[in-house]
Amino acid sequence: MKLKWLPYALFFCASIYAEAQDNFKIIASEDTYVQGGETSAKAMGETSKKQLRISNSNAKNKYARITYLKFLLPKKLKSMESAMLHIPVKVFNKTDDLEKTFKLDVYTVQSDNWNESTLTWDTKPEVNKKVGSINLKKTEGKQSEWQEIVLNTYEIFKMHSRKDTTITLALLNTDFNKTAAICPSKEQSISSAAYLVIK
Repeated sequence: MKLKWLPYALFFCASIYAEAQDNFKIIASEDTYVQGGETSAKAMGETSKKQLRISNSNAKNKYARITYLKFLLPKKLKSMESAMLHIPVKVFNKTDDLEKTFKLDVYTVQSDNWNESTLTWDTKPEVNKKVGSINLKKTEGKQSEWQEIVLNTYEIFKMHSRKDTTITLALLNTDFNKTAAICPSKEQSISSAAYLVIK
């Protein structure tokens, strides 16, 4: 009697396995941040290897910071149903208004021609289209908290091609309100590195 259900059980397991295989977890291959002001020519990925900072990204002073993430997508990616960025973030609120939130925006970047140990504010590639956004309250405690940011699937997939499967995302704070964020880089711990989940 048990053997009668065996083909159905095998089919069910195979279906689950196939569905799981369609989900890709892609850890950032390179990550760094750039900083304006008198540090605009300094490679923060060389001097501050274990952290990523985001703050006041439209300014030009030393507190203007943008984080860049590079991902290598699968070569045989024929379609994409969803894309989500996972990243641990610690938010700082330097005001008395604890209800203020940190706005984290995710943008696509046209050029992947950068290196985490040499990229500077002066040499940073330009951002293109905003593909995701999240508002975060001040982090309680010392540890970063994992965040999930839903991305515009169409724009992410559009960056992928057979000849170039590398994509770059930039993390900006375009609506500055005296809040800032810091994230651990992959050099700090591979288990805390930012990653994409695409389906």
